[in-house]
Parts: sequence; C-alpha cells; structure tokens
Amino acid sequence: MFFCSTSTDGGKKWSAPVRVNNDPVHDGADQFFQWLAVDPIDGAANVIFYDRRGDPKNRKQTVTLARSTDGGASFQNYGWTTEPFEAGEVFFGDYSGIAGIRRPCIRSLD
Repeated sequence: MFFCSTSTDGGKKWSAPVRVNNDPVHDGADQFFQWLAVDPIDGAANVIFYDRRGDPKNRKQTVTLARSTDGGASFQNYGWTTEPFEAGEVFFGDYSGIAGIRRPCIRSLD
C-alpha cells in the first residue's frame, strides 16, 4: 500500500497521508513503480502503478490508475489493464510514465 500527502504552501506544511490504493489493508498484495502526474488544467492527481491485488500468489500484476479530483483528499482506482501478466525472469523496467491533461470536449459548429 502507498500514500500521498499534499502541500498548498510550497512544501512548508503537508497534509496527513492519504491512502492511494484501495484494496484491503494487509492483504499481501504489492503495488509498485508508482508514477504521478497532476493535470495542469483541472488539478486532478493521476497515479499509475503495477498492482498485484488480483493474484493470491502475488506474482502477476495489472496496471492501475488512481485518480484524485479533490486535491488528494481521496483516490478512486481504475483498472488500466485487465489481463494480469508476470514479468518472470526478465527485467521489465522500473519506470512508468503518465501525462495527465484533461482535454475539453470539442463540439462541431455544424
């Protein structure tokens, strides 16, 4: 499990930590290689991470997106991938990336 804390004064004071992943506490599942992007338009915090909550053996992972639209006070989790995979004996990287920009809807003038 992992947590996020926010600051509104340039890092002088920080909020109490808020849990980002929403699986049961102490369920033995790993979440790792987290990456954070804040949407510069609407301020939403988007965290992507590898997630093993769906595998009782804690070996296969999916990718989960956690999104906060209330300044980091809470996070909603979404399955980014649906099929669990196991990296096995290969190095599959230790960096992920995400860009968080919500684009406004564009309506046709026709």
